[in-house]
Amino acid sequence: MPKYQLTQKGTPPSTAPATTLDALLAQIRTYTEVSTNSDDPDSDKVRSILVQPTEPTGANANDLWIKVNAITSRPLSLQAYTGSQWRPINVTQSGDTNSRPDDGVAGETYFDTDINVMLMHTGSGWVTQDGSPGDMKYVYIDSASYATFASGKARAEELNPGWEYASDAEGRVLVATDQGGASEYQTAGNTFGEDEHTLIEDEIPAHTHTFSIHENNAASSDEHITATSTSGNTETKTTSEFGSGDAHENRQPSYTAFLMRKLGY
Repeated sequence: MPKYQLTQKGTPPSTAPATTLDALLAQIRTYTEVSTNSDDPDSDKVRSILVQPTEPTGANANDLWIKVNAITSRPLSLQAYTGSQWRPINVTQSGDTNSRPDDGVAGETYFDTDINVMLMHTGSGWVTQDGSPGDMKYVYIDSASYATFASGKARAEELNPGWEYASDAEGRVLVATDQGGASEYQTAGNTFGEDEHTLIEDEIPAHTHTFSIHENNAASSDEHITATSTSGNTETKTTSEFGSGDAHENRQPSYTAFLMRKLGY
């Protein structure tokens, strides 16, 4: 099938630019052509330029179609007819964040020069082209520039249109689902575990303490014995208390970043 490319044909006069649509289309017809590898001697001629929101019917090979927004008439794409189908001659718009078109349509692309990211319109909003709905990723934001959580989160969302901060995973590591494991691993989105946990008796390994007892020697004592009581022939000695009961550090070595989840699912 022939390959098409829009190229310049001649040099437009250095006069004032066209002020009407008809004048602009006349300039396009005069000073552009469609390059092709077809043997058809007329295949490089632009016969018609159609401006409308819906796909034209009854077109001839190499006709051009400027697709426009049905409501605002803003140009969306330029397409050439192969003789059997319309194919886009891709031109990506670019500009700052505030210049993103408000009337974008599904599949339209835009390069945001403020965040240096290529975006695509879903029909309802601009999103990054990377990732599929439900994907998750970590985003590092320099804390030297964005010292607070709120400012760092806002910057992470600004740099990733179409993604949200995964608040339900806050402070947690990701764990893969396991259909044959414990129940908490089987359903995506489950959360478990604690930031801090004080061991209960059943969680402490079984152990004993060995210490010396100085019988019948009132002048001698063990530094670990804090109390002694006698009942009949039985002498009970109490050791000093060990441990504070504080929660212990049991986290894996970690590095924090903002966890983001792509919207659209």
